[in-house]
Amino acid sequence: MISTLGDTAGAVTAQKALIEASTTNSVKRFIPSEFGSDTMNTRVRSFPFFADKLKHQDMLQRAASEHPSFSYSILITGPFLDWGLSVVPFIINVGSRSAQGMIKV
Repeated sequence: MISTLGDTAGAVTAQKALIEASTTNSVKRFIPSEFGSDTMNTRVRSFPFFADKLKHQDMLQRAASEHPSFSYSILITGPFLDWGLSVVPFIINVGSRSAQGMIKV
């Protein structure tokens, strides 16, 4: 399951419910709405506005340890993904399915 919810209060609540439902309904992998800043970075984790994302990560970690068939992936695309898709088409060209830039592997 891939969550593409935003970061509004309603979306945060909905994502929590999606995580809980996924662990009880045989979902094999969950990808949270984490498309943005590197929340694995200690400094970034200290910013208060990422608190809900960190709670979701903790929920996913617990769920994966309690349900062996359940796993999750956190995709870090970097800040301003939406902006890069809509305002700067020379970085990400959806039409030609191409992108320019550095990829951290």
